[in-house]
Amino acid sequence: TPQPNASGAAVLGPRASFTIHERTGQLVNVQIHRSSVHGGDGRSTGIGSPFFVYSEVVKVGESVRVRGVTPVPPIAVALFGGHLAPVGHARVGQATGLLASNGWHLRVPMMLRESMLRLRRGLDTVLEARISEAGRASAKSVRSAFDD
Repeated sequence: TPQPNASGAAVLGPRASFTIHERTGQLVNVQIHRSSVHGGDGRSTGIGSPFFVYSEVVKVGESVRVRGVTPVPPIAVALFGGHLAPVGHARVGQATGLLASNGWHLRVPMMLRESMLRLRRGLDTVLEARISEAGRASAKSVRSAFDD
């Protein structure tokens, strides 16, 4: 059974097919289910982004479809989609690559690359601190429950 997750598409537009990873690691071609907002009549315009998340995978006849599809802008993938690192050698005035941990390359102008990497490091620091605080608060409440 394919695992609900995220996917990217090389080709956008009506009736585009996408590749997702099954839980076994195998690649499966899927289309958007017609009951999804971006399926059925919505397929005539495509989803508007090469990246999307989905909540459900269903088999329809011989094909596999995804439902609950939400387009994800490339900037959201860059900021929240896994480890981000510069790729290749950048030259001033040229686009350069950024690599998300899942293997997606995002190209941005050189003048934005360092700003995006700094922003991402800042987000990581804030999120790690919040998670750490939540863990300490949870542990404290568990201890106090047993102290009573």
